[in-house]
Amino acid sequence: MNIGSPIPGPRLQVKAVLSAQIDQFFAAGRRPVVIPSGVSGECCGMKTHQRKQRAARDAAAPMVRELAAQGLNAQEIGEAMQTSHTRIRLIAQENSIILGGSA
Repeated sequence: MNIGSPIPGPRLQVKAVLSAQIDQFFAAGRRPVVIPSGVSGECCGMKTHQRKQRAARDAAAPMVRELAAQGLNAQEIGEAMQTSHTRIRLIAQENSIILGGSA
């Protein structure tokens, strides 16, 4: 390396390496795969705690559905079930329940 010569930018180096890898990928005859929205690359799925939480929300869903049918909003349902309105909204989203009111 000569003193006074410009140092290549790290971004340009990364870009060149990535470009070479993409060229090698396509030269090997491979094709890109479109991954649908909402699909993750995690192999293990839900953990035990997450499964328990989901089961508890699924158990509460019928009551949320019944109270929503009466026209209550998330805040009112949360107060009736003694839980937070954000949890009620999550239960409604997971179980396709339309909440009444504007909250």
